[in-house]
Amino acid sequence: MATNWIEKVTGSLEQKKQYRHYQARKAALPGPSVEAITAIERYLNYFVETFLENYAEARWISKERARLTAAIERAEANERHESEPPQ
Repeated sequence: MATNWIEKVTGSLEQKKQYRHYQARKAALPGPSVEAITAIERYLNYFVETFLENYAEARWISKERARLTAAIERAEANERHESEPPQ
């Protein structure tokens, strides 16, 4: 029962396991292969974002993505600030 609730909030646990397995397999490859796969993933992510920009209803996600990016940048800045030694 708890699994169903968690999956409704976070998504399929099986897909998360598959993704972690994929990442482990990718990390085990030689360097040039990892670079190629990373480049392909980056290209596909960019292509999906470009596709979404063509549709007006997808614009709200752009605002949410910007909010997420800003929140992550603030968190990174805070983490860097906290890890600096006192002067």
